[in-house]
Order: sequence, then structure tokens, then C-alpha cells
Amino acid sequence: MKNKQHILTILFLIISSYVFSQTNFSNGFSDGYKKGYCQNQGIGCLAPIPPIAPIPNVNENMNSYQDGYNRGFEAGLNAEKKSNTNSETRQRYQTSSSKFTAQSVDLFDNHIYNPNVNSNILDLKMKALSTIIERAKENLENEDYDAAIDNSNDLLNIQPNLAIAYIIKSNAQFHKGEILNAYNNSAKANKIFSNSSSKNWYDFMYDKMSEHLSKNIENSYFSDVKYICENFWYKNDLSNYYLGLSNYHQGDLKAAKKYFKKTKNNSLAEIYLETINSTNKSSSKNAILTTPKKVTPTTPKTTEIYSGKYQYQTSFNNLPFKIILTEKANVNSNEIYICPSNSNVFVIEIFDDIFSKVYVDGYIGYLPTKVLKRQK
Repeated sequence: MKNKQHILTILFLIISSYVFSQTNFSNGFSDGYKKGYCQNQGIGCLAPIPPIAPIPNVNENMNSYQDGYNRGFEAGLNAEKKSNTNSETRQRYQTSSSKFTAQSVDLFDNHIYNPNVNSNILDLKMKALSTIIERAKENLENEDYDAAIDNSNDLLNIQPNLAIAYIIKSNAQFHKGEILNAYNNSAKANKIFSNSSSKNWYDFMYDKMSEHLSKNIENSYFSDVKYICENFWYKNDLSNYYLGLSNYHQGDLKAAKKYFKKTKNNSLAEIYLETINSTNKSSSKNAILTTPKKVTPTTPKTTEIYSGKYQYQTSFNNLPFKIILTEKANVNSNEIYICPSNSNVFVIEIFDDIFSKVYVDGYIGYLPTKVLKRQK
């Protein structure tokens, strides 16, 4: 319940930010419209009442006064030009018969130039959006997530690419356990309209997705991880890293290497790349590639301190994956032990700067050196 309230608080802050941001854009539009209308008319110009601000385009920021001002200024200039054209048209028609002039002016005013029509449409549009957003808030609070998703679709029917609609949909899908859909919609919202509030929701979903993928790797659900990452709408370091990890555990080192190379600023991806490169060198020399055996996690043989010669004692880095001890200094070697993350590690020998020969819980085997806190 506490977690749900925290999530709803994030969402309502985003909705509040959306409403506030629209006011900033609208204020800018209003000021820009007046300035644009009077731009070429000199001192004494009386600008008309500006129309209701339009909804920002995708390339405009809803919390930006300047974006609103720029749009308003352009609209004001265009309105002033139309006003001048109307004047000239009416003047020309005065030389004709009174019957023709009256008919023409009536046609012009009622069907071609009526600024109130667009203003009224926009006003109705904004009221409809606000009403649906309020309904979505109520539905989320009442845990009616399907109704909230319907609300988000209604918003998108009125205004395509509306960021708040994707955030509402993402929130509802998260509560329904649809982690992939929830993540994708949060990423979509952040791409359309990235401010601190929408980024907070995306960051929240990014962390939840990372936890979900990590747990699947721990449970050896490698195909599930691949499916999720391949269906990210926007590929990134998270999807690349876990695509690399899932392919690695399935024995497809070529694909794993491709995705690890795409992953930026990730020391774990670098560890795997070094390990794969070392394996490839070893395989080319020996012309033998050992098929790894899948082993069940085992309990320690002993908790006694290693009595043989060793270089130093250390522990493991905080890693989101299983640490596997192998028979040889090769990732394709047979697995002999899955090490608990809190194990004491006695480093017997550093092998080729990539692997270390170690003693862990009664087992002697090899590990990538970089999984250790102390590496020399």
C-alpha cells in the first residue's frame, strides 16, 4: 500500500507539472501574439484579445514560456496580415453595387475569417483533456487500471503524442504487472516531453525493468530476457547489456560480444568482453571448444580457511549475476560451483591477467579476475 501511494504521488506530481507547464506556454503565447500583431503597426497599435493557446507541437516544450511566445508571435503576425487583406478586400467591394458588397462581406465573415471558431475548438479540446486526466487520476486511485488505460487512449485520440497519456498508461500497466508495456510507455513519454517530472517516472521504470531483468538472469530465464530486450521501443545500454548477458549464458558468444560492445560505461560488460576475447584466443590455439555443463547451485564443501599457499584474500564485487567457478581458465569450461555473493575468496594465482585461480568454500577453480574486489 505504501509503495502504491508513492507511485501515485509521482504520477500526480507529473500531472500537476503538466498543467503548470501548459500555463507557462499559454502565457508566452498570449504575450507573443500581441507583440506579433503590432510588430509592423507602430505606436498606438491596439492588439486584439489573443485566442486560446494551442497545444504545443512535439518539438515544443510545454513548460517553456519562450516556445509559447514564439508560436504566439508568428500567429499574431499572420492575424495582422489577414486583417489587412480583409480591409483591402472590403474597400474594393465598396465600388460595386451595395447588394453584391453586402453578400460578399457576409460570406467572408461567416465562412472564411472567423477567429472565434478556432479558439472555441481549442477551448473545448483543453477542457476535454483536463476532464479525462481527472478521471484517469480517480481510476488509478481506485485501482481500476483498465479504465485508466481507456482514459489514456481517449487522450491520445484527442491529442496524439500527448506525454501525460503515455505516463498514465504506463502507471496502470505497471500495476497490472505488464512490465514491458509499462517501461515502453514511460520511455515514449520521456522522449516526447522530457522534464524533471516525466524523467522521474522514466527513471523509476528503468530501475524496475533493471531489477526484473536481473532476477530473470538469476533464475536462468535467458529466453525471456532476450524477448523483453528485443521488444524495447528504444534500444539503449540496458537492453544491450542484458541481450549480451542472455546470449552469453546461452553460449552464443558472437552475439554476446556484439551487444556488450554496444553497451557504454558499463564495467561488467567490459569484464565479459575481456573474458570472451580470452576464450576466443584460447579456442583458436587449442582448436577445441568445450561445451559447458549446466550445474545446480551447490552448498559449500567447507567453510574452513584455505590452508595452502595463496597471494591474498578478498571478496566479490556487488554483481547482479551469478558468479560461477569453472574447472579451467575459460568461460566454456565445466562449471564446478556457483559462488554465494558473500563468500571469502583466496586468490592462489592470477592467470593471464584475465582469470584468477581461487579457492572458494572448499572448491578450487577459475574466475574472471574483475569480479573480485581486490584484483592484485
